[in-house]
Amino acid sequence: MMKILVNRAYLWLTLILFVASCHPRSHCIETNLCYTPLPPRVMEPFSPYTQQEKVPGREIEIGAAFEKEGDYYRAITCYKRALIELPEGLRKSEVEYRIFRCYVLGEKFSLALDFFKRSGLPHVSSAFPAFRDLILLLYTVYERVGDWGCADEMQKLMEKGDPETASILDRYAALAKVDFCDKNEIYPTYLCQRKSVCCARSLNAILPGAGYLYVGQKQTALTAFVMNSLFIAAAYEFFSRGYVAAGLITSSFELGWYFGGINGAGLAAKYYNERLYHRLAMNHCRRERLFPLLHLNFTF
Repeated sequence: MMKILVNRAYLWLTLILFVASCHPRSHCIETNLCYTPLPPRVMEPFSPYTQQEKVPGREIEIGAAFEKEGDYYRAITCYKRALIELPEGLRKSEVEYRIFRCYVLGEKFSLALDFFKRSGLPHVSSAFPAFRDLILLLYTVYERVGDWGCADEMQKLMEKGDPETASILDRYAALAKVDFCDKNEIYPTYLCQRKSVCCARSLNAILPGAGYLYVGQKQTALTAFVMNSLFIAAAYEFFSRGYVAAGLITSSFELGWYFGGINGAGLAAKYYNERLYHRLAMNHCRRERLFPLLHLNFTF
């Protein structure tokens, strides 16, 4: 009889641990290495304006003043007015570049990409004075909209003219894409400090609340333990007094709390790991100056 009870207990424990480890997305790490630059100190690579360009040149100067203050909306307005007043083909790429840059620095990445596709910027050559910065801005846009295929193309294009900056982009990409490879410089530190999702779920399966305690959520751990204990005690009391219907209802509530707690502990460990990775990656990128926008020649 004792052997049968032990086998049943072992079977139930195995089933619980199996359920505790089968959440499909609990091991994924998602992060967003968002860096908002300070208002730029613009040092333009473009030549001075001629007498023919006096009126649009004035609009560009006003737009540049707004851009220095970080007022990108007004800067774009001025640049677009200059684009209308410019003679056909004269400095058009320069003004379009300024507008595109304002969209990127203002973190309007979808608008920046739409404007880029409609402008003449895709057709500029490497002789364009701000060609290198254009590649960096495009890399940032593609990265922020999640198009890593195009971002990698920008990184390969950068290799042809500036291998050193291309290497920085490669290091940054390993962090931003959460690519656990040799290029990911924070992975050993992250590996030592992260919490095991399976361990959190298994601990909460064995003792409700233990998984939350494992990831440092003490109040949630106490709540989970108390609620599960109360439901179990209530169900036992109902069954012992012959109130089967009430016991079944209470048991169903307890099962919901129990399995919900297992899943919640796994998600808590996942969120802990995401916050840990984000903090390590942001600090490393700031310390090593890996953010692409920090390497613009004519902005900072």
